[in-house]
Amino acid sequence: MFVVKELTTATISFSLVDEADVAIPLSSLLTLTLTVKDMATETVVNGRDEQNIKNANGVTVDASGNVSWPMTQLDTTLVTASASSELHRALVDFTYDVSGVTKRYHEAIEIGIQGEAWVP
Repeated sequence: MFVVKELTTATISFSLVDEADVAIPLSSLLTLTLTVKDMATETVVNGRDEQNIKNANGVTVDASGNVSWPMTQLDTTLVTASASSELHRALVDFTYDVSGVTKRYHEAIEIGIQGEAWVP
């Protein structure tokens, strides 16, 4: 689990791999989307609901399939203002080409958001 304080910035980096743990290069990537939800309420965080992140919406992917997501303060906000912490889940969903066949895979990233009562 990735843990971050509320309303702070942080970067999550990961590599796109298939079910056999083989790297997927950018040239084979067809789609790449991100959905982020608070697990207790199922509320979408920062409008990230099947959002295109293939070198879009602040997320970058290099030629080798390495992804960098610099989270903004809106990505690390608490959905429930009175909560001392929340568990958010980011679902990265992607399709890719393997010799003319479209494959699909996804990976979930759990993000713990620690509340800070003094943050304005």
